[in-house]
Amino acid sequence: MREEELLSVLKEKIEKQFCHGEYHSWVNSDYIKLSEEITEKTKIYLSPITLKRIFGKVDYTGRPQVHTMDALAIYVDCKSWKTFSEDLQHEKQEVKTSAETQNATKKKIKTTYVFIFILLALAIVFIVLKKNQKDNVLIFSYQGIAKLAPHNAVINFDISKVDGENCKIDYDDHFVKDSGKVSVLKDKNVHMVTHTYKFGNVYHPKLYIDDKIVSTTNVPVLTKGWEFVLVNYNVKEDLNFIPVFSEKVKQTGGALFVPLRVVKDYGMDTMSSYFVKYRYVHDFKVGFDDFSCEIKARNVLQKTNVCPEISVFILGLKASIRFKIFRPGCGGKWTIVEMGQKKLNGEFHDLSAFGHELDKWRIIKVEVHENVAKIFIDGKIIYQSKIEGELGGFYGMVLDSQGSAEFDYIRIADRDRPIFAQEFD
Repeated sequence: MREEELLSVLKEKIEKQFCHGEYHSWVNSDYIKLSEEITEKTKIYLSPITLKRIFGKVDYTGRPQVHTMDALAIYVDCKSWKTFSEDLQHEKQEVKTSAETQNATKKKIKTTYVFIFILLALAIVFIVLKKNQKDNVLIFSYQGIAKLAPHNAVINFDISKVDGENCKIDYDDHFVKDSGKVSVLKDKNVHMVTHTYKFGNVYHPKLYIDDKIVSTTNVPVLTKGWEFVLVNYNVKEDLNFIPVFSEKVKQTGGALFVPLRVVKDYGMDTMSSYFVKYRYVHDFKVGFDDFSCEIKARNVLQKTNVCPEISVFILGLKASIRFKIFRPGCGGKWTIVEMGQKKLNGEFHDLSAFGHELDKWRIIKVEVHENVAKIFIDGKIIYQSKIEGELGGFYGMVLDSQGSAEFDYIRIADRDRPIFAQEFD
């Protein structure tokens, strides 16, 4: 084995023994802790920067010194780097010899296994064909192009050969009453349904068969510039969501802002808790391979807003990045972090790192690189995680605030190339 391969195996063994997750996601505190453990076990000091070079955290083209490699080998219970290398080479030779012996044995019985395999394959094909005659689902898709809100989305489906008794579509639309969020499909010979999406977003309607999700599609509904919605979650009626004309919103003079007088003009009770949704949905025709979004925002404490917060949604066609910045002591179980299909809530996870006073300007930044998202507040990283599943193309953002937050600027870049910038000057 080449030295690079030996070192790669050694790093994997160190990662397993250190028990701090994959080394690609280690941060500075992890390298400090590993340095302490190595020193304690081997009596050889390796600095955190040396470890970062070994694990590729920082660029380094040199060759590690022998005593460095010895310390790493001793940490994983080998006498030295030389012993580790020799043992690994020996193991590889044994595996090779064993594999050759096994191959010789397999050849002797190959004919029997091939015959059995053919019989099993024929049986499986027969079962699948029989089942498909009975259960052949599923067409469930939105074939339309992205259009401006409001939008009548036509969703096509075919459940005529489905055995399930209870079929329904959940439109993923929280802007309507509960009765309008779902359509129960009683007639299996119907092949399309129309739903009106009033506000811009990327929606993910789901087809349920007997309470199980069997298919999902994506419906992007665009906005013409910024769209604003006032929300009072204490009221269970259609007027719960109130669209605000863009000319009523302050978009110059230093901030994007829905003034308190405008909230009152629309009949919203400013003495109760209300929310403002700022939405900008657009097909930017870029992905998330090397993406960044920076927002300067604040949400001043008010008498009726003792827990000011700002939620950020980075919209992808298939999934999103979502998180909430809240006043320390607030948040709790209502705090949610989404990284694609990965979803955490503050009830069962410690998300206190997202607690920050919002009465002064904060710079909130999201960076995505090699499927890892990092979140920064005022230049300091507060959270990072791998993104589960695929986000799809970038489709804009939604900014939610309890009370009327202000946004000084928003800057979005793809591969360090600016694709969206608003300074609100």
